[in-house]
Amino acid sequence: MRLMDKIALVTGAGKGIGRAIAIALAREGCDLVVNDIDVGPMDSVVKEIRKMGRRSIPIVADVCNQHQVSNMMDKCVETLGRIDILVNNAGGSLNTPQTIGDVTEVHWDLVPS
Repeated sequence: MRLMDKIALVTGAGKGIGRAIAIALAREGCDLVVNDIDVGPMDSVVKEIRKMGRRSIPIVADVCNQHQVSNMMDKCVETLGRIDILVNNAGGSLNTPQTIGDVTEVHWDLVPS
């Protein structure tokens, strides 16, 4: 296990690529903070990670909301002590136009970085 006892925070970890990243980090020895905007999918990820013997907590937060992100970071440190690894996976198209020429700065600002 290459990342034994590291603490990782993965945003958008309730499903898809974020879920896969969180599970892979747990297999490598990380304890995980599983973040998403929907609690339902996060619970199954947390349970799967805990079955591996790793610590894991779910935190609902919208990464587009600075206040929610600050609260998430505080809870991470309060519960697990620190964050060693951050995977900024959350994001999406948020109804951006399908043609790149029609994408405006407003569209870019809606997509979390």
